[in-house]
Amino acid sequence: MPIDWDAAVLAPCHNDAFGEPATFLPAGGSPLSITGIFFNGYNRNVDLGDGADVITVKPVLVVRAEQFVSRAPQQNDGLSIASVNTTYVIRDVKSDGLGELRLELHKVSSP
Repeated sequence: MPIDWDAAVLAPCHNDAFGEPATFLPAGGSPLSITGIFFNGYNRNVDLGDGADVITVKPVLVVRAEQFVSRAPQQNDGLSIASVNTTYVIRDVKSDGLGELRLELHKVSSP
């Protein structure tokens, strides 16, 4: 019998354990209240191709894809994270193939 990964794993992690409120601000659309797991200092190792690596630090919000019923998040959409009172623009969207999206962010404004 197949497992409903979203119901069994993602929903409890995002809604009950680690998630926090955010507002999705689609370009040309209406704001949507969502829940995600926010990492203010996500480290990413980038291979420069010449044997050298660089570690970049950027904010990331991990969200359940099922929250976006009208359209999925895209590059240049906005996102507001309440816990840090900051607005971001989405730089990139990565899917894990199991119902979770990693939104790589760029800070636009904060108080």
